[in-house]
Amino acid sequence: MRKKIKFYTLLLSFTFFLACATTPGDNLKKSEPEKYDDIIGTWFILSKEKIGEIIFQITFNDDGTVTGDTRKLFGLVEARWNNNNKEKYKSVNGIKVREGRLIVHDPNNKDYMSKSISYITYSFNNISKATKSINQLYLKHIPPLGVMEIKIGIGQSNKNTYIFSRDQNTVNNIKKTISKEIADETTIWNQLNKNSLNDHILFLKSVSSPEIKRQVEQSFKNLLDKKVITYLKQNFKSYSKYFEYMIHYQNGNELCKLHEFLTLPIVFKNKQSGEKIDFALEKSNSKKNVFDIVCFVNGKELNISLKPHKNKLVLVGLSSDYQENPKSWEFGVSAIASAWNKYPEDLDNIDIELLEKL
Repeated sequence: MRKKIKFYTLLLSFTFFLACATTPGDNLKKSEPEKYDDIIGTWFILSKEKIGEIIFQITFNDDGTVTGDTRKLFGLVEARWNNNNKEKYKSVNGIKVREGRLIVHDPNNKDYMSKSISYITYSFNNISKATKSINQLYLKHIPPLGVMEIKIGIGQSNKNTYIFSRDQNTVNNIKKTISKEIADETTIWNQLNKNSLNDHILFLKSVSSPEIKRQVEQSFKNLLDKKVITYLKQNFKSYSKYFEYMIHYQNGNELCKLHEFLTLPIVFKNKQSGEKIDFALEKSNSKKNVFDIVCFVNGKELNISLKPHKNKLVLVGLSSDYQENPKSWEFGVSAIASAWNKYPEDLDNIDIELLEKL
């Protein structure tokens, strides 16, 4: 009888030992082997600016620990991980979406509201997870690259999105591929007709390199500025000397230059309806040494009155029908200026037919 009791005691002790010896990695591998393969091991986190440069390395270990650049990435000297998403990978249109959530925390701090815990959302093949902060050159390489969002503590202020890879050879190969893509885009940009708005637009729709895109956008803006001024000189010749003048409020604060104020009405054309914003520059009938920007806003004719003074234009009034300088009229002019002093976000709404003739 004593031998049986001893045997069962040993069996229970051994079973308890096995239970204690089971690691978070073991549990994950048993329940979700695909997720285990995706999570366990080293993650190479890439620079947003310097393509292919590894800025952090972290390793999710079988025993539940996280090692590597945990201090730099999570602010933790000692870190452990938990699988925060118990759902298995789902398939959408026959494609398995490999995404999930992890928690990285300080094992010595149980306050889950503090900055000692980080929430990681990762995706290996869902490009929609990539935000605007991600270098666009990476996008066409998702997968094999993945996207991860790290939120430290509760709230949205400490949130960052990164591109990562589970394989360093993949990083090296993609770095070479992207370098060639940048070289090809640089060649196209160098050979592009810098006097053609249409060529700028076509290239802007396809360029991936943020640095080259910035150059193209600046060149495009400079060319549009020239086109706007040329249009104004051709159609309102008597006001030519004022186009570069800054518009000032009566208190001396600056609004914008006259040609900037009139940017949108000149360059915009609704791609569906062909509608443009009507405006004109006319001598004021009621004020001496004043001219008006005559325009239509929400179906109402507005006269924005400007008085030349030295090398600037002073905003002296706003009238509509029989109403002059209504309450908060300067705010109304500011709203119009904010809406008009820019280029259409949709490049297809730029009046190429008009502007290329200038």
